[in-house]
Amino acid sequence: MAVNKKTLVKTVSAITLTAVVVAALIGLGLLFSMLSFDGWVGQVLLTCATLVAAGLLEFNAVNAITSGNKLGVFAGILICISALLFLLLIWAGDLVATIGALYTYAVVIFSSVSIFLDIMVANYVALKKSFMFAQIIFYLLIAYITLTIDLLIFGNAVLIQYWMVFVAAIILALTFYFILKVKGKTLAQADAELKTAEGYITIKKEEYDQLKAEIERLKAIIDEKNGK
Repeated sequence: MAVNKKTLVKTVSAITLTAVVVAALIGLGLLFSMLSFDGWVGQVLLTCATLVAAGLLEFNAVNAITSGNKLGVFAGILICISALLFLLLIWAGDLVATIGALYTYAVVIFSSVSIFLDIMVANYVALKKSFMFAQIIFYLLIAYITLTIDLLIFGNAVLIQYWMVFVAAIILALTFYFILKVKGKTLAQADAELKTAEGYITIKKEEYDQLKAEIERLKAIIDEKNGK
């Protein structure tokens, strides 16, 4: 079954843009003291924030899916599950509180894995196997940062004791992120130029004029033979 990229993009865009607009309106209401963050207003604002974050991540999964990358499907599904878990926490906090720490673990694990896969497939779609060494280093840095944050959420600060290493990992990860992003854009531009050039050849103006003159000469000979 073929995946309709336009339909997926339009769906994700509509949800994300709607959430952004609603969040902006609530933000203005809070700014001018027309609304209070308490109650349903706070829940709607947190819902919008969740949908915006999930939507932005989902774009990478959509690109991967339409490019035939199966990991994009898993990343997209995990992002949706993570968003649903957050929404359940926002709107049914009392209910999920009865589940206890198990629910927190589920939210953290699903969110971490989905974000990690999302970043991985986004890079793979843009870079394929190019700069693989840099990609591997970047993924290891992201895995370390994610693990450290997860352990902190679970109440274990063993890795954060080496906070200088953690900060250095963040700086390096951001550096590799921007490098890979630029390289991905460069490869995409080169690929687009190659596709545009397919079926065409480049010749000098003099050669073009000679070919044009030759065509006119042959056309004149044919017309003469046909008695025109």
